[in-house]
Amino acid sequence: MARSHRPLLVLLLLVLVGCQASPGPARPAGPQVVGGVFSIDSPVPWAFESVESPTLIIWTQEPGGYLSQLSFVTGIPPGGHYAPFRDAPAFYPEMTPRDIADMTLASHVQHGGHMEARIDEVAEASFAGQPGFRFAYSYLTRNNHRVAAVYRGRLVGDRLYMIGYTARAELGDAGWSDAEHIMASARLLAPR
Repeated sequence: MARSHRPLLVLLLLVLVGCQASPGPARPAGPQVVGGVFSIDSPVPWAFESVESPTLIIWTQEPGGYLSQLSFVTGIPPGGHYAPFRDAPAFYPEMTPRDIADMTLASHVQHGGHMEARIDEVAEASFAGQPGFRFAYSYLTRNNHRVAAVYRGRLVGDRLYMIGYTARAELGDAGWSDAEHIMASARLLAPR
């Protein structure tokens, strides 16, 4: 009887091994359209893409994005949230760039229970070919990993559009120039 199950077992193992093979990156390098909203140029491929909410798309190089992640905010409406979890701070069009930085940082800190969180910079900067803002923040995770983030964004009508990059300090400079290139290349295709 065991002999008759052997071909079935071999077939099952082949199927399982085949399922583990990766067909390629979620996003190749080059020009991309993100969420039907942003046109960007990425100098590197991205292994994973996840849609966290109707207005948040995340690209990462490893599952879960624990080392780094590129976030696309594709038009948060008034009263909407950056983060897709209960009690996340809400966005309102009258918010200043500093308020938006505080909201974004609070979303990360509240969700992950992080410590030593601070806004490092808020400044005017171009985004998607128009005047906008830039902010940077940092925090320490519960596991003592230092994390830094940089975002660029702007309001269009009453909606918030941003692209941000967040990475652990242990990665050093890896990824930052690619993220800055993507943010600088961004154009809005179809503001909501």
